[in-house]
Amino acid sequence: MIFNVSKQMAMTVFRKGIRDKDLIKIS
Repeated sequence: MIFNVSKQMAMTVFRKGIRDKDLIKIS
């Protein structure tokens, strides 16, 4: 269960990082 939660958290952070990268690329 903890592993599943941490996995979901990592995925969210990963997507957030990509979104931030795109924002930097656009601006």
